Amino acid sequence: MTANLSTPEPVETTSAGSGLSPAGPYAAAAGQYWDAGWRGVLPLPVGKKFPPPSKFTGYDALTPSRPDIQAWLEDRPDGNVALHLPDGVIGIDVDAYGDKTGAHTIAEAQKRWGTLPATWFSSARADGSGISLYTVPAGTRLATKISFPDLGLGHIEIIQTTHRYLVVAPSVHPSGDEYRWRSIDGHAADSVPSPNDLPALPDTWLEALKRTPEPGPTRPDAEPVVVTGGLMSDRVCRALSKALEGLSDVDSRHDAMTANTMALARLVEQGEPGVGDASDVFRGRFVAAVTADGSRTEADANAEYERAWTSALSKVARTPTVEVADAQIIQLADSRRAQEMTVDFPEGGGDVRLHTVADTTTEERGLAGIMLDGATFIHGEPDGVTSLWGDGDRSLWADGESLIICGPQGVGKTTLAGNVLAALISATPATALGLPVRRADRVLYLAMDRPRQAARALRRQLGSANPVDLESRLVVWKGPPPYDLAKNTRMLTELAEAAEADTVIVDSLKDAAIGLSDDEVGAGWNRARQALLASGRNILELHHIKKISADKKPDIADVYGSTWITSGAGSVILLNGNPGDAVVRFHHVKQPVEELGPWMLLHDQQSGQMAIHGQVDLIAAAASGGLTVKDAARLLFETDKPDRNKVEKARRKLDGLVRDGRLTSRVATSPKDPVTYHPITVRQEAS
Repeated sequence: MTANLSTPEPVETTSAGSGLSPAGPYAAAAGQYWDAGWRGVLPLPVGKKFPPPSKFTGYDALTPSRPDIQAWLEDRPDGNVALHLPDGVIGIDVDAYGDKTGAHTIAEAQKRWGTLPATWFSSARADGSGISLYTVPAGTRLATKISFPDLGLGHIEIIQTTHRYLVVAPSVHPSGDEYRWRSIDGHAADSVPSPNDLPALPDTWLEALKRTPEPGPTRPDAEPVVVTGGLMSDRVCRALSKALEGLSDVDSRHDAMTANTMALARLVEQGEPGVGDASDVFRGRFVAAVTADGSRTEADANAEYERAWTSALSKVARTPTVEVADAQIIQLADSRRAQEMTVDFPEGGGDVRLHTVADTTTEERGLAGIMLDGATFIHGEPDGVTSLWGDGDRSLWADGESLIICGPQGVGKTTLAGNVLAALISATPATALGLPVRRADRVLYLAMDRPRQAARALRRQLGSANPVDLESRLVVWKGPPPYDLAKNTRMLTELAEAAEADTVIVDSLKDAAIGLSDDEVGAGWNRARQALLASGRNILELHHIKKISADKKPDIADVYGSTWITSGAGSVILLNGNPGDAVVRFHHVKQPVEELGPWMLLHDQQSGQMAIHGQVDLIAAAASGGLTVKDAARLLFETDKPDRNKVEKARRKLDGLVRDGRLTSRVATSPKDPVTYHPITVRQEAS
């Protein structure tokens, strides 16, 4: 099958598995697929898997005409090739790379439903991942995923005319590898398959994967459900969090949207408050996602969501609530003990069975099971501080504790946080303000305060970062949260779980919770923060201070809001200056171990970098005949008359340099003379 569509100029053709022509994958192969009987032959960007042309995929997809193909050949000859499957053809997409379980899932499925016949197979990998094509009866709609949650197996999707599309040979995978076909005989193919060449999906698989109507009696004359207002309940917040998580899969956004609008509609029927707001948030995020990838216009995306939402509300009005699950845990309490009971929904139907979980102790089942004995609590933590940002006792951010960066507008809070963020996701060891930053697995950035401005600032700092790191290790929430995080104290952790993030940056705290001057709100935020930390994650918070003079040395009392905001933090940094200052003051007003600074920071707004400027070098100062504690305090705090507190802070810094082997202390011959500190000379080191 080597026929090619006519183009304005002759295009050299190649076989669909044997490499690219100078004209590119789409120009090389679109004609072959058309002649083989495929009609949804779509162009993709060069070397990418999305987005496809708008309106030619998903539900109500248009079928390209020959003039459409011809126009794409002229406009996008170098693009990759996608196939939107026709009605009656499906693809079983197995992901078996990395920690994906698709290979085990397909083996389990064949064990249950029978061996699949050999067929045409498309892949750019050599690890068993790829898509196998089969025919099904016209009009068949299957489940979009194959998974066995009880076995921890999944990572298989069913591609069909209403769900996703294939990227096919001779396209180039983002990794640089080329897509290739393998024919029914198992060998690499130099041609493309025809829909008529494909074997049928076995009946046992059809029955297992067919979508079935939601069970339950219908109410054809039911009144329409009314979406009520009010604050979102915990159930609604959890449903919204799950819905937003579903939008992360580019190829499944329509199905995720329809499934989750139905879940939200069920909560309307059950009287949960706040579903209207949740739907508005979900709609906004869905529209933003599908317009950003170019697959829909804003008008099309809004219309698509409106159809799904209206349909979901109509459906729940006609059918009573049916709780469907593999197993649910029901907690029953009496005056003596709590019993656990499971509800089992047998495979293939049958009576629902209720079981009591016997022979389980309170410790295994209840609150006592998560308590620690005294020895474990006291001796289970390491002796020193483990730092996310810092080294040893010089720590600005300790693992398992919150860091707050405070300051007035325009002094570089977001810039400093961006420097830390760049180091957190760097592929190589990195620093911020000269201190090492431990690499995070994945960061969730809550860009709630002026997100466009934050995006510009981060572009200056991360614009040259590896795109793979930005895509895989940084997730951004844009705009206000779905719920006040001080009122729904689980939502912060649920957002982090949805993003699969181990570190959260909150920009800024005033947008996360309303009414921070109220102690009840401050305590609520601290509870949300501590819940996140208890889940094994870390958090950096940006916040504001009260209006003070730019020349005043700020202290922790200048942080805006309830005292619970700083009481629950492990470290607090205060920046001060005027908006746009090139040099701002840095004060470490709450410390995990020792106080760092005070420093003057150079704020380079063009590059988005901050660095310590004019830092006092106590070792150099001690080189001129020694340094007393009071002299060190005068240098560090820029005062001729340091108070006792400043003197003691200076003493701790000098003693720390002694412990590090960089200074030595000398006791005076006269009791009236002060102790002096001196650099360790080469001779002293040698001795």
